[in-house]
Amino acid sequence: MDVLQVQAVIVRFGGLRALDDVSIGVGRGEILGIAGPNGSGKTTLLNVINGYYRPSHGRVFFLGRDITGLPPSRVARLGITRVFQGIELFQHGTVLDNVLVGRHPFGKANVLTAMFWLGPAIRDEAYQRQKAEEVLDFLEISRFRDIPVGALPYGVQKLVGLARALAGEPKLLLLDEPASGMNRQEKEDLSRFVLRIKFELAIPMIWIEHDVRLLHDLCDRLVVLNFGRKVAEGAPAQVLSHPEVAALYMGQGTDQDPSLHQRGERSRER
Repeated sequence: MDVLQVQAVIVRFGGLRALDDVSIGVGRGEILGIAGPNGSGKTTLLNVINGYYRPSHGRVFFLGRDITGLPPSRVARLGITRVFQGIELFQHGTVLDNVLVGRHPFGKANVLTAMFWLGPAIRDEAYQRQKAEEVLDFLEISRFRDIPVGALPYGVQKLVGLARALAGEPKLLLLDEPASGMNRQEKEDLSRFVLRIKFELAIPMIWIEHDVRLLHDLCDRLVVLNFGRKVAEGAPAQVLSHPEVAALYMGQGTDQDPSLHQRGERSRER
């Protein structure tokens, strides 16, 4: 059974269909890539999954439960966490403080014990910090634990965002362009951690990305959207050879799969 099923989802903004009858499924331990040009509906799809948008039509099922329209806080407590495209972190807070935010759903101290710093609150704080430290160790950023996030390089800040999402103990991880703005070395580090999440933690992922080389190399399946419609789905190599997908990506920069450019050159020669 799929961990997540999105069934025939339509999202309208006035007369615009941001998503038009889109269906996807994510299996256990699978990395599902989502590609497409700007404005194709990729982030809108994630917003539907984790409750920021309620679809005009269609349903979303997570572990067999209908979660359509649930608020983001409820969706997070059920086990869907997200890495955002921008750096949505507390810039003046330390790395550890930011990762502890992801532990919020698991806090067990009540107002009374927290106010007077009683035993249950002390033990709960120690436990949450231990779990946060484990995530920092996993992503190899423990050495930055006491540094304000705003003082860190961009690539490290991106990993802090990933750490916060992992601190929520997800059953499904949503990655919204986590590699955007990264250099090649930072992308290679990110790729290594994504594979560790897959094979060591067995967490399924939905990964939105413009760098289709990353999607080709790391994803089990790939979906391409355009104007809110799903135009191709399947194994990455198969999808990237699809004529409509090749037409979408020809000439869009060096981060794209080189085979798309080669096909474009051959078509122009003809």
